[in-house]
Amino acid sequence: MTKRQVWILTAAVCLSTIFLATVNSSHGALLTPMIAHYDLASSQQGYPNSAQNIGCIAAMFTSLWVIGRLRKQTLLTARKEIGFKYVSIVYDFTPILLPQVHQNATIEHYIPFLDFISNMSDLILYGGETARKDGIAYQKKAGLPIPLSAAIKFGSDISQCEDTEPYQDGNETKAVLKRLGIKGPYVLSVGTLEIRKNHETLYRAYLRMLERDEDIPQMVFAGHRGWKTEDFVGTLSRDERVKGKILWITPTDEELSILYQNCEFTILASLYEGWSLTLPESFWYGKFCLCCDTPALKETAGALSEYVQAWDEKTWSERICYYHSHPQALADREKAIMEHWHPISWEECAGHVLSKLEEVLYHE
Repeated sequence: MTKRQVWILTAAVCLSTIFLATVNSSHGALLTPMIAHYDLASSQQGYPNSAQNIGCIAAMFTSLWVIGRLRKQTLLTARKEIGFKYVSIVYDFTPILLPQVHQNATIEHYIPFLDFISNMSDLILYGGETARKDGIAYQKKAGLPIPLSAAIKFGSDISQCEDTEPYQDGNETKAVLKRLGIKGPYVLSVGTLEIRKNHETLYRAYLRMLERDEDIPQMVFAGHRGWKTEDFVGTLSRDERVKGKILWITPTDEELSILYQNCEFTILASLYEGWSLTLPESFWYGKFCLCCDTPALKETAGALSEYVQAWDEKTWSERICYYHSHPQALADREKAIMEHWHPISWEECAGHVLSKLEEVLYHE
């Protein structure tokens, strides 16, 4: 398999964007010509006759948790009769473990989705070992089949495009930061503004920091607006105490790169993650991350982060102030990251996914 094919395969898995919408009430307008094209009819249980077909009919990736009941049954029947391999990916279990942070429609669809993939899949790829353990625990509790599974560590290497090069100049960087409203030292929290990310606790921690009457950094929330945040966004926008001190921005990729490069450190108060992308990003830039005390974040960062209980706004405020006012302690943390952090590249991720696909493809 060429490098380009590996990257395409990884994108298919990690983005889960192959939708089998053309599989209808028959055994599949799409599947029938594919069987003929790949000569699956003459191969044992629908296995392809050569390894080059991997990623085509032998391995199917889907995030179809909104697929209709009829089509689910069609796929189950087709899989039994044709014998093709079916691979699913589950990023996390927030709709099950934290239903209060999701829309009702998400929760309503997610349970049937988990039932479907547990019965349908030859392999489930999970976003990290924590999500895998959560998945198996749920399947046991619900009395569902437990297919083969694997924990995937997603890539954290970041490609620097040519568009970022002009901003490497100091004057350009200062101009960007000024345009974004940054006036001095700041801490950075990257992620969609939604209640699972726990921005409100950071906001309350910041209010405590203001009460200290000390020199404190600005706090930057970088991300798009999510769901169930109307009250918090309204409070944040009306609170004169944090005007110009807590910034909520939606940066471009280039602006985000500059924000990472120039922040003091990052903060991640998320209540639950699958395989976090923002935490490895922070490390990739050599930046220490003060994290919420959750299993998935500990799985990713280990001893390289410090952990704070989710709702403990007092400790959040104290530790943010500590690292802001103790540059040597922060430098020691950054040194540890440089010496001990091994970023997972997307190519490594692709190789891991490919090895798991080959295992399940030829599994008797």
